[in-house]
Amino acid sequence: MLECLTAFQQWFTANGGWLHSDLELAHEKELGVHVRVKHGASLGPDTRVCSCPASLSFSCLDAVASSSQPGSNPPWLALAASLPPEPVGWFFLVHEYLASASSFWKPYIDTLPSPSAAEQLGTLVYFKDEDLQWLGGTNLLAAHWQRTKAWQVYWEEGLDILRKYHWPVEKYTWRLFQWAATVYTSRSFTSQWLKGDAAEYSSVDPARAPDTSPYDLQRPKNQKTYRAYFRTQGHEPTAVTVTLPSANGPFQVLFPILDAFNHDHSAEVNWSFEKDSFTMTVEEPKKQGEEVFNNYGRKANEELLMGYGFCVSQNPWDRFALAFRPPPVTVQNKLRSTRPELFDANGWDSSAGTFYLPSPRYLAQSYYHDPFSFWSALPPTLVELLFHMVMRERGKDVSFVNLKDYLIDNRACWDIFAISRQFLEQVQPMLARITLEKSVLPSTPKNKLQANAQIYRDGQIRILNSVLKGIHTFVQSVRPILEPLHDISQHDCCSMLMTLPEVLDIWQQAFPSAHRNFLAGIERSANTSDVHVLQQAGWEEDIWTLWLCWLLIMHEKEDFDKHGTNGENGDIRSKALIGGWTDWLRHSYLPVILDRVRRGTLGSADPRTRFEALRDVDLGNEGNLAETALADLEDHLNDLLGIVRMAADFMPTSLWGDAMWSGDLIAVWGLRITKYECVERSLLQDDDGGKEGEEGLLMYLHRMDGRHVWLEGEYKP
Repeated sequence: MLECLTAFQQWFTANGGWLHSDLELAHEKELGVHVRVKHGASLGPDTRVCSCPASLSFSCLDAVASSSQPGSNPPWLALAASLPPEPVGWFFLVHEYLASASSFWKPYIDTLPSPSAAEQLGTLVYFKDEDLQWLGGTNLLAAHWQRTKAWQVYWEEGLDILRKYHWPVEKYTWRLFQWAATVYTSRSFTSQWLKGDAAEYSSVDPARAPDTSPYDLQRPKNQKTYRAYFRTQGHEPTAVTVTLPSANGPFQVLFPILDAFNHDHSAEVNWSFEKDSFTMTVEEPKKQGEEVFNNYGRKANEELLMGYGFCVSQNPWDRFALAFRPPPVTVQNKLRSTRPELFDANGWDSSAGTFYLPSPRYLAQSYYHDPFSFWSALPPTLVELLFHMVMRERGKDVSFVNLKDYLIDNRACWDIFAISRQFLEQVQPMLARITLEKSVLPSTPKNKLQANAQIYRDGQIRILNSVLKGIHTFVQSVRPILEPLHDISQHDCCSMLMTLPEVLDIWQQAFPSAHRNFLAGIERSANTSDVHVLQQAGWEEDIWTLWLCWLLIMHEKEDFDKHGTNGENGDIRSKALIGGWTDWLRHSYLPVILDRVRRGTLGSADPRTRFEALRDVDLGNEGNLAETALADLEDHLNDLLGIVRMAADFMPTSLWGDAMWSGDLIAVWGLRITKYECVERSLLQDDDGGKEGEEGLLMYLHRMDGRHVWLEGEYKP
């Protein structure tokens, strides 16, 4: 390898490249080819270390430019017309590798990982089945199969073109094509400066400005022409303008020697683009023998493993890709005006609808001192999407421009709790899937590929756990810890997360006879009125549902004929608390539908209306509902109505016998609120990771006061 490196550096210098005289190319098994400071030398701060001319760059442009030679008729123009620029470059690298000694690029190609030992590249292409097991349950495994399928399509289409030119396609094997593609993904820069207007990007610090790095800069998508170079034997390279018909943005370009600098996310470097040369400067000093690093920018481990073949333990720029399926049509219609970037010509853009959750270090900083600030650490578009999902659940038509001002600065916990629950529904299944797959893995990795996969997997789990911790911190902030229970009614907090026994205890203090009649009606079906026994027997969700319906009916009768509460000598503050909760629920949930329930005009003959209250679908827009799901809903409603009828037969003059009871009321009010305002009690964990106590549901209840005014179609704090 030493001879190859010497020949490579001589070739690089002879063709206009420059490497600092105190640096040398070296090779080690673990590091591959890299750059280090020579023995007896050192580098001072802010030192220019390497410069590569555009004429030495290697890409699809060189393939197309070679067609400019008189009398030549290679397939490159046909490939460039049919395939994206990247696979054209991959085919050209295979071609030059097969050309061997006759290739101008031989000294460079000789220093690349050999196709016969390409596992050194470390990307997923070279993972065996036992290695891929370590990615089970993660996003990366599906992305790997998707990319492999796309590569295979490019390879097969390219071979069809090569056959038309009578090229020996049997030499352009799938294995070689994968090798060439991996060389590009692990070493390439972007093409955006090759057109000649590099002054626009005269100096870039990848560590501080990752979105404008040569790896990530985006050029206008309509660019089709570039400057390239072709060579004839014994002559200097000639600049030509080439056209890439299939180009749709920047593409991959290799820069010899510059691509040999390994990555360090803490390295302080600058890239500069001056005329036809790409130059790297190192800002920090280096001693003899020390490796000199590049900084590829703020790369997450998913991108590093997929494209570069390694991972960074405790990567500060790691992130988790949270992909949202298309939301209901009503939510999409809201977002089209405020977030048009989420849509393309065909509708919901799955790429734009993928949101990135940041590293635990960044998230932990956000909620350490203030649980509300956790939400400001998340992508704003994600929070807005979740907000509109919540508003849809509640049947509200609300639009906001600045959700941060509303949700965080005004500490709108009544909506943030519901957003938390929406977020949990997205995150918890992903964490469960990854941890389940992890449980069947060996205790330790057997090779470097598995070790990198373990770093990636553990990082994804840390991010998701950090997200759950942020949600837990907020949820815990609205959970009153008061003993004895009757003190809760004295609590000044407007928002509370409470258990069923706690709520019923306050209700008993406020309305003793209503509390007594309600539990007596439950006892007719359950044979007990002991709430704790009922919880253990699996009645908790049904009791929440029926209590919410009873509360609404009681509130309606209180408004119209004072039925059921005259003469109640309950605690005044408890009454105020119950009344505030009821007002908030009535203002938050489906005021139009509730008005129809009140008038008995909802149309209970169609069970699909009830089902809509329990499923995130838009009827008439997103297909038919499953008949089994409709049947299950009807069975559940019939069971609950059976409890109501049995209680009404026993106490016909109580609210159990009121005409407002119906399957519609139970579905669009009781079941809906129970579904959307309850969380499992196990969400609240202590500092040791244990659970707060018994299992069960916690319901979020908000007490309206003078600080909150609901207007038509808009909240105003």
